[in-house]
Amino acid sequence: MLLADRGYYSGSYIHKLDKAGGFYVLRAKGLKAVRVHTAFKQNGQELTGSHSPKLCELLPELPKNDLIDMHVSIKNKLTRVVGYWSKKEKQYTFLVTNLSIDEFTATEIGKLYRLRWQVELLFKECKSYNNLRSFQTSSATLQEALIYVSLIVTTLKRFLTGCIEKIFKTEMSTMTVAKTTGVWWIGILTAIIRKHRKGLLNAVNGAFDFLRKNAARAHPKRDRKTGVFQYGVEPNF
Repeated sequence: MLLADRGYYSGSYIHKLDKAGGFYVLRAKGLKAVRVHTAFKQNGQELTGSHSPKLCELLPELPKNDLIDMHVSIKNKLTRVVGYWSKKEKQYTFLVTNLSIDEFTATEIGKLYRLRWQVELLFKECKSYNNLRSFQTSSATLQEALIYVSLIVTTLKRFLTGCIEKIFKTEMSTMTVAKTTGVWWIGILTAIIRKHRKGLLNAVNGAFDFLRKNAARAHPKRDRKTGVFQYGVEPNF
């Protein structure tokens, strides 16, 4: 499943994804001139009638309080597009996807796309808290190695976060865990380098105690309604 912003979108690109057997939800751009063959509101009301207007002709009729599920022609191929009004940008946002309308509702398509933000947060964590904002080497081999090291460190932090959630039955903020790495990570790393088993156990226990007190989610109930947990990204207790 590819989730991507409009910078990655093009008609040719999504057709290549189709041919490769991949699934995607991408924010689209430049769709005003495409022909709309079907357009339905969530209550089943059809908006196109018997003709196939251009999207720019249909825009004035689109509601700002409902999702629109459409099939349009992109590069002479019928493609599903989900549209919704963005209050922040004060314009319609269109998501292009090849997920079946019989299996995924327009609401579910929107929720899938919003999961893309978790990928952005991962990039932010790697750049801001794993020192990947810039490289001090021009060697492509070393740069690649640093990227892999960053991903390994991030995986370890996620693993420790998951352990804390499992043991203490509490929802954790992965971003807060990342921000406070300098407080609890050095002790663990030092014990590993020195091959000090007892010291490693003490360091891990100390990290667990610190993180469960300082990195728990502030509003887990709210997150289940409007935050990340509403999309099924739940801690596995």
